[in-house]
Amino acid sequence: MRPPLFRALWHDARAHAATIFAIVLVPFAAVTGFAIDAVNAVSVKQHLQYAIDASVLAGARSFKSEFSAERAAFIASEAFTANIATAHDHVTCDINSVTADRTDLSVVMNASCEIPTTFGSSIMGRREVRVSAAAQAAARHKVADVAMILDISLSMSDEEIADLKVAAKRAATLIIGTNPGERGRVALVPFASGVNAADFGNLATGRVSGADPESDNETLPHSVIERVCVTERTGMHAYTDAAPGPGNYVGSVLTVADADARKETGTVVRSSEEICPDSPILPLESNISTVHTALDGLQRSSLSAAGGFTAGHMGIAWAWYLISPNWTGVWTNTSFGGSAVHAPHPYRDPNRPKVVILMSDGTFQYGFEAPFTSGSWTREKLLTNNAARRFCRNMQNEGITIYSIGYNTSTEAEILLRFCAGHSSRFLTTDEPDELIELYEQITRDFMGVGLVQ
Repeated sequence: MRPPLFRALWHDARAHAATIFAIVLVPFAAVTGFAIDAVNAVSVKQHLQYAIDASVLAGARSFKSEFSAERAAFIASEAFTANIATAHDHVTCDINSVTADRTDLSVVMNASCEIPTTFGSSIMGRREVRVSAAAQAAARHKVADVAMILDISLSMSDEEIADLKVAAKRAATLIIGTNPGERGRVALVPFASGVNAADFGNLATGRVSGADPESDNETLPHSVIERVCVTERTGMHAYTDAAPGPGNYVGSVLTVADADARKETGTVVRSSEEICPDSPILPLESNISTVHTALDGLQRSSLSAAGGFTAGHMGIAWAWYLISPNWTGVWTNTSFGGSAVHAPHPYRDPNRPKVVILMSDGTFQYGFEAPFTSGSWTREKLLTNNAARRFCRNMQNEGITIYSIGYNTSTEAEILLRFCAGHSSRFLTTDEPDELIELYEQITRDFMGVGLVQ
């Protein structure tokens, strides 16, 4: 039994302990509540980020079926509602903003959640914890080598060529992106009654850089050579992408005098110097500004007699050369205006597809070298169309995907374009100039992936 003095001290100690415990309990509870709230906040933020990531990806994915910013934003919002529904019941989440951009095919979302605190405002001084997150996703074209074959013959009106420029620029933007080297590359092959290979034509036909047998720009360096008007390749490699070289050069450049001299020998040929477009080919390019500038400058030959026919088989051939790894030595030769950026990727790389987009509005019926110059238009149409078929088939055998766009074409022209496409889904046609943009966009969808940007 405790003495009275000790009993008093004992009761005082218990009272002090209770007081101290009560004092310590408040911050201890606060710290505990804070820890619980912090854990909850981390968990909710992770779920919120997941929901936003999945939502913007869903929105960006919609661009692969239709280029509608409104639709992409709607799909992203609907996806967020579904994704966030699996969060804790006591959490309230809302979208702060969601925007979709048709230009770069991106979707951006910002959202936040409010989480009630463990002990409410009586201890923590606040009733909820707020967490926020954001994400951006975009549809992106795969890394690809894409050659566009563009009909700028006289049958294409000025208005139609203007629409073609807009459509091709849109496709190039989707393929390349706005930053050089970001994704794919684009090469251009304008054609009319022939193909202007620029200074690369001198290399491919065995002449020195700057050679100008047509005498239309004698003093200009290779960087601004406007017209080197090549003819068809003949011989055993006529329908292949074998690299040009001694004994295996690609066609020639026929001046009026050359053509007249060869006619004297009984060989029927045509001069190429007055026929092909002023606009030259453009090797594979990853700078969108360079491609847009080339497309803005598309024009037929400045000579009045030129551009009235369609040498589509030559456009197809040079599109193949532009994306063929066998021609790397041509496109990277700096002495002729080449650059390492023009080097085609190897064949059959699943991560770097090779694509050709052939656009024409007419029947192929014009050439330069025998036998394409038989003197019979019926036979010449047959020969040029057969040549185009052989090029298309050989390109497909190398794994190149060909899309064909027929614009106001005849039944005869459609048959060839369908053949080159190889599958009905890759042949597109329209009679309306403003629909060209939609067709070019539709083609780019086939090679799009979707990923988070940030």
